[in-house]
Amino acid sequence: SNTKKSLDILEGLDIPHVIPPLSIWNLPSIFVASKAHELSVTRQLIADSLIHFSRFEDALSFLRITVADSPADSDAALALGASLLRVAFYVRTERSAERDKEAQVHLLKAAKLDPSKPDPFALLGIWYEEIGDLKRAHGCFMKSLKLDPCNPVAGRGILRLTPCEDHLDILELAINRNSPLNGWAWRAVGSNKAYDGDDGLAVVAFLKALRCRDIALPENESFSVFYEIPSSSCQVNERSVALSEVAMCYRRLGRFTASIRAFRASIAAGGMDSVQSTTLISCAQVEQELGFFDEAAEKFACVIRREEDPTKSIAFY
Repeated sequence: SNTKKSLDILEGLDIPHVIPPLSIWNLPSIFVASKAHELSVTRQLIADSLIHFSRFEDALSFLRITVADSPADSDAALALGASLLRVAFYVRTERSAERDKEAQVHLLKAAKLDPSKPDPFALLGIWYEEIGDLKRAHGCFMKSLKLDPCNPVAGRGILRLTPCEDHLDILELAINRNSPLNGWAWRAVGSNKAYDGDDGLAVVAFLKALRCRDIALPENESFSVFYEIPSSSCQVNERSVALSEVAMCYRRLGRFTASIRAFRASIAAGGMDSVQSTTLISCAQVEQELGFFDEAAEKFACVIRREEDPTKSIAFY
């Protein structure tokens, strides 16, 4: 409501009849440009709030006005393109070729207006990946990572399209940056180390990933919805999965108390009804080894109650 009041005040501002010589707006053109910029930023803030409350169409109307008033503003074009992409691919159950194309047009416009920003290329990668043009998607993700080696949307996109061992240089560059958004890279490094049998280093990498904002608090990131493509067969809680991976490493290292703590944290993060069945079974097996039979039985029973779960046989056993 405060931002809406600010918008009303800004929209009512007119160029003063007399501008003091020492004013920062000592020229009418500077006043007009400053007002346009503040209006653009304010409307984007309102749109972000509307998106938070799932009022997507209202958000789009604000962003369309912003782009119409500031056609050379790359941030406004990106905000509109991202919102259109969200609505077209992630919100609507029925796809519209017109809405899909509109999202692409504005993302391309944002990339053209300011080719130094990585986010338009990352979101274009999502667009091309979802329509099946994987070559262009790969090129967009790589362009984004050249501009920002830690970009969490592009990084996850590259790892979906190609094995991470093909991009060890990208992972190395990302983890060597002091960024709160390179959790995707640390997690990939941890998976590589665990696969190679080095559980000690894998634990270090997974713990670093869990401290990064893109895994610890993705809900606070404006583009976190694009961390997975909408056609993904299952949406998983990355924090829950990373904790489960840490727990498995601890288990192989013989650190069962640390393992059970990590497994339980994974279940708490993902929710008993939503967490992966393999996590529940692995946690129950460690609990059995430590004598927590009632807790283990509860987790096995939870897996058994799930329909068409391939791990049911293990839980029954």
